[in-house]
Amino acid sequence: MKRFTVITALLVLFVASAAFAGSSSHQITLNKQVTVNGKAVKAGDYKVKWEGTGDRVDVSLNQGKQVVATSPARIVALDETPGQDTFVYRDSPDGAASLVEIRFSGKKFALVLGEQTANASMNSSQSSNTTAK
Repeated sequence: MKRFTVITALLVLFVASAAFAGSSSHQITLNKQVTVNGKAVKAGDYKVKWEGTGDRVDVSLNQGKQVVATSPARIVALDETPGQDTFVYRDSPDGAASLVEIRFSGKKFALVLGEQTANASMNSSQSSNTTAK
């Protein structure tokens, strides 16, 4: 029984590290204009790409071949798997909504953008898209 537990734990660590390293991407649809790392990003369809090792990654939002915005980010584990793509916003002093976190449909991790910490969602509003790509 102990051997099974150790093997299961190692397998979980291996799968989790694959999600937290290298490069990956996901299609999203933003339903409103936001800012990402100070840059305005219009509502629309984007491919979120991230690269890095460990939990620190560089994120880019792309439309076609054009990079629209970039940001450093951290990958954080989630307790529950969202059923749809979910975005966490923080209202800026100028009234613009800053995108601070992206939670992906069916994934147990999120990207926390910029210098925010894992508690970025505590003082923010959330928006869910009903159409996940």
